[in-house]
Amino acid sequence: RRAEYEADAYRRRVYLDVRNGVIAGLLGGGWIMLFFLSRDLLLFAPLATPEVISEALMSAEALAARIDVRLRVVRILLYSLLHLGIFSVLGVLMAKLPRVIALRYALLMGGFYGLTVCSFLFFAGIELAGAGLPVGLSVPGVLFANVVAGSIMAAYLRLARSL
Repeated sequence: RRAEYEADAYRRRVYLDVRNGVIAGLLGGGWIMLFFLSRDLLLFAPLATPEVISEALMSAEALAARIDVRLRVVRILLYSLLHLGIFSVLGVLMAKLPRVIALRYALLMGGFYGLTVCSFLFFAGIELAGAGLPVGLSVPGVLFANVVAGSIMAAYLRLARSL
């Protein structure tokens, strides 16, 4: 009986961590998308940031076909889905982190997570793609967006735990 109860409690905790982590990741990734969309709109270049990043991650052959507007839209959409998927995984990892290292959720921890983990993955991905930092993106802008995204994820996870 007790073993069944403990197993059910563990499954529920894992389910809640995954669910809340995905939601937190979508919120954090969504913030970054809105931040750079706002920046692009202020510069009168809507969707320039996801276009530049998606171009940086693509091969030269694929870029030869970029003239077609439909392919451009599909490329930006696929990059956006990849972005949200990665942030969903980051949110699940963040939901598990405090259990492992026994820290309470805090905006400071979230900001640090965004600054370190999220920024590292972004810069490593760009470097592994052999693209370097896309023109139009600044390191301080990426770091700021990731710090705020990490704080948003931590704030959501803290609220979800207190419910």
